[in-house]
Amino acid sequence: MTSLTTASRSAFGTANPHALATILEAGETRRIISATDIYDISGVKLWAGNQPVSAALQRRLLDRELRQPLETSLIAEDGVSVAGLVQAVQDVLQSSSPLVPVLQPHAPRLLALIGGLTLHPVAQLLLTAAQTARPAHYAHAVAAMALNGALMAADGGDDAAVR
Repeated sequence: MTSLTTASRSAFGTANPHALATILEAGETRRIISATDIYDISGVKLWAGNQPVSAALQRRLLDRELRQPLETSLIAEDGVSVAGLVQAVQDVLQSSSPLVPVLQPHAPRLLALIGGLTLHPVAQLLLTAAQTARPAHYAHAVAAMALNGALMAADGGDDAAVR
């Protein structure tokens, strides 16, 4: 059990280089900042709060174990919104996607439930990074979200389950 705990701490204690690269790329055109000070595991401040992400942050994070996962310390000030998610699902519904026949019967409910979501800051950050730096990944995530909701609705799921 100790090695599993150590392995988990090591895997989640350092910044994922792929996620960080995507976030930094998105930060070139979006306002992504540190919401809080970022510390390493020994308490050394690596980055002050309210600063935009940059390549300097990436250099400071290399091979450093963090006190908290990086994604919980960053926010996208001008990121993906609930209205943007609704529009993205509407775009899927108006496309030639093979998912449309599965989604269409549940579209009004899905759109209403998506419109009432509260985006967690970490989800909003990662969706923003994907939308900006990896648009195909963002489109896939939106389609997967809609498909999961439609499948749950088709199975008789209540609003909480579909959300």
